[in-house]
Amino acid sequence: MPKRIYALIKPIMLVWARETAGYDKDTAAKKIGISKEKLEEWESGKSRPTIAQLKKIANIYKRPLAVFYLPEPPKDFEVAKDFRRLPYGSDYRSPELRYAIRKACQRREIAIDLADSNQIIEPITGICRITEGEGEVAAKVRNLLGITTEDQYSWKNAYQALNAWKSAIERYEILVFQEAGISIREMRGVSISEKRFPVIMINGKDSPTGRIFTLIHELIHILIGAGGICDEGEEHDNHEKKEIEDFCNRVAAEILVPTAALEEKIAKEDRTKKVWEDQEIKVLANKFNVSHEVILIRLVTIGRCDEDYYWKRHSEILKRRRNTEDDRPLSKGGGPQYHIKKTVELGTLFIRTVLEAYYRNQIPFSHVGDYLDVKLKHLRKIEEWIYR
Repeated sequence: MPKRIYALIKPIMLVWARETAGYDKDTAAKKIGISKEKLEEWESGKSRPTIAQLKKIANIYKRPLAVFYLPEPPKDFEVAKDFRRLPYGSDYRSPELRYAIRKACQRREIAIDLADSNQIIEPITGICRITEGEGEVAAKVRNLLGITTEDQYSWKNAYQALNAWKSAIERYEILVFQEAGISIREMRGVSISEKRFPVIMINGKDSPTGRIFTLIHELIHILIGAGGICDEGEEHDNHEKKEIEDFCNRVAAEILVPTAALEEKIAKEDRTKKVWEDQEIKVLANKFNVSHEVILIRLVTIGRCDEDYYWKRHSEILKRRRNTEDDRPLSKGGGPQYHIKKTVELGTLFIRTVLEAYYRNQIPFSHVGDYLDVKLKHLRKIEEWIYR
């Protein structure tokens, strides 16, 4: 029987790795395949895991093996500058979400390291102020992104719209990632409002129109350089945080459905009309490639929809969203091909930053696969799709 080799690590590293991964002792022990008592022994220093057991722990906690050999826990970067959930979500952050945020931060660091120093883009974090009028900020953002209402009307569907908004945002060195393994009850979007390579992460389980709104909402947070946890429909214990959240929502809605464009579309309607049929809402939503709820909000804002009617419909929309959108199973087979899925996950900007570092002989070819977390055999198709 081979001799067991024990890992000479400090117990505090096991505690730190488990807690930052979001696992309680019972869940962690079950995943590792040991008793809770054995885990407590390891974490108290009464005994040690073997090297093989430590490798399993590292895989479960999503940490490099080497990190467990540090003398003390590193100071994790606080990443949730903005955190959007559905109103029936909770404050709990799952291991899956924690890992997704860590990955986003790691990718941001990679982008900073690999970016071409001769092509530095002027940062846009903090260029707007909450003291500005929401219409003024919305107009500034639309001008910044270069997207007109005619562009919006030309998009065939919400997926094409989502890609267009993402491409416009990435031109300003904002990394846009998409995660699909997290419940939308827990997260719709996260942003990291840093000066260099700020990050927006959206949830692939959300509807395409939901992702569009979250994308623009997170962009506003970056542009005003504001942070905080955002949770729709819930009470905020911080008045300033609520004010910022409401501002971002109003500006995002104005960007996606400009007042002048909406009024033009409903100009022929009875000016006293305050209640709208589903089909009428659907036509407007499809025109602007937004959700029915966004159209209702905009109609209320311009005084063309009764507030009581809106709140009734709002409740219906949330109920339907809870029952149909959340935790939709990911497609098995079918759907986009692997190289397209990977591009959606990582974003065009991040992939180009890595590929162009390789073109400049800054990194070897093998590192490209590591940074993008793909097998080398897939790189050619990804490259062709990115530069198509």
